[in-house]
Amino acid sequence: MKLKHAWMIYTVSFFMMALAGTQEVQAVEETPKIQIGFGGAASSRLYRDLNDEERYLPIPLIMANYGALFVKGNRLGLTVVGDKRLHADLLLSRSTDGYKASYSPYLTGMEKRKRGYDAGGQITYWSPVGGFTFVGLVDASDTHHGAEATLSYKLPLVTDHFTLVPGFGGTWRDKKKTDYYYGVQDSEAIEGRQAYTPNDSYSGFLSLDLVIPLYDRVTFKAGGRAEYFGDEIRESPIVNEDYSVMMYMGLAVTLL
Repeated sequence: MKLKHAWMIYTVSFFMMALAGTQEVQAVEETPKIQIGFGGAASSRLYRDLNDEERYLPIPLIMANYGALFVKGNRLGLTVVGDKRLHADLLLSRSTDGYKASYSPYLTGMEKRKRGYDAGGQITYWSPVGGFTFVGLVDASDTHHGAEATLSYKLPLVTDHFTLVPGFGGTWRDKKKTDYYYGVQDSEAIEGRQAYTPNDSYSGFLSLDLVIPLYDRVTFKAGGRAEYFGDEIRESPIVNEDYSVMMYMGLAVTLL
C-alpha cells in the first residue's frame, strides 16, 4: 500500500477507539505535551469484499497539548472546563467513516463517500466508579449534513506497571449520516445490490485499551473495539457483518 494512502485512511481503523481510550487514561496520568509514535492497526471487513489492504494499516500516533489547545489523533480541541471531576472540550474532528469504490469489488459503481470534518463538543464526568463521556458532533464540511452522539463509560485500572481501560457505550447516527455512509442510491443499484435508504441508526460497543510505560519516555499502547450495529446499518446491502472489530498497537515517545 502507498504510504500516502495509508495516512489518509488511518483514522478509520485506529482513532475510533484509540482516542476514546487515551483521553480517559490521560485523566488519571500526567498529560504529555508532545507525544508521537508509530504502530499498526487491523480491522474486520465492514464493507462486503473489502480489500485486505484497507484492513491492515500503518498508523501514526500523535498527541500534543499547548495550554487549553490539544491535538489527539484526528481531533483538534479546546478545553473549556478541566478539573478533576468535570472536563469539557470543544472539538473539530476528521470523520472516521467513508470509502471509495476501489476499496471493494462489491462497491464498484458506488459514488465516493467522503470523510468530512465534524464539529461539536465532549463532556466527561469522573465519578467514584468511573468516567462517563458524552460526545456530540455535526457535519462542519458540507459532506453528509448529519450528526451523531456517543455516550460511553470507562473505568481505568491503574497500577505501577500498566493502565488498563475497559469500557462500553452506544452511538446514535441520524438519518442523513446513516444514509450517506450506509445507504445505496437508486442510481447505484444493480443486480445483487438493491437501493437502500436507512433511518436513524443505533449501535453498541465494547472497548479495551492498554498503556504500558517501557522506558523513561517510551510507552507501549494497544487496544481494541467491537461495535455491534442496529438494524439500519446491518441490513444495508453493502455491509458485510452485523458488527465490526478493530485492534491496534504501537510505540509512542514523549518529547516534552
